[in-house]
Amino acid sequence: MKPMILLADVRSLEDPELCSRLYNKLCEERQTATDHLRHKEDKDLSIAGGILLDLLLEQNSIHAAIAHAPDGRPFVVGHPELTVSLTHAYPYAAAILCERPCGIDLEARDRDLEAIVRRYYSEEEKAYAGSDQNRITDIWCRKECYVKWNRPAELRKMNTFAIPQDYCYLSFPVEGFSFEVLLPKGEYEFREVLLRQCAEENLR
Repeated sequence: MKPMILLADVRSLEDPELCSRLYNKLCEERQTATDHLRHKEDKDLSIAGGILLDLLLEQNSIHAAIAHAPDGRPFVVGHPELTVSLTHAYPYAAAILCERPCGIDLEARDRDLEAIVRRYYSEEEKAYAGSDQNRITDIWCRKECYVKWNRPAELRKMNTFAIPQDYCYLSFPVEGFSFEVLLPKGEYEFREVLLRQCAEENLR
């Protein structure tokens, strides 16, 4: 199975009817998590994330459910060999399904990361990024991927240049954002998802 990466723009969920239809397709756990969120944008991201996770299973003919560990990490029930990873930064949500550990992250390029750079970037990372805001954000995005992939005990010792030779970072163009994925080298599938179309489909 090739790793599958899905990306969705959630702004279509400003339509109350569409938002309600997609919410009703979610499992009870995701609906409850969405209900506990205060802001409309966060609710829309949660709905889109749930739809993407369901689509990943549907597209790969995996008859299982997505649940969440106590730390919030999603997993495929009954399939410990699979890894799912989810990220969102308004107005985008993205998710990946892979047969090996992986990580995915979106970060807005206008975020102030100065304090984070001082505390968490290695000297190699600082030298590479310099004062380039795009590179600074890309590295933080890769660090978030790294955390989801390997869950290191100490962030300050994490170096995004030090990954296994059979892994790589992929960068996808999203205007105003860093969008990075850490996954095994080889073929993969990437697709942009239209949430309005999902409302017409019979997701499990």
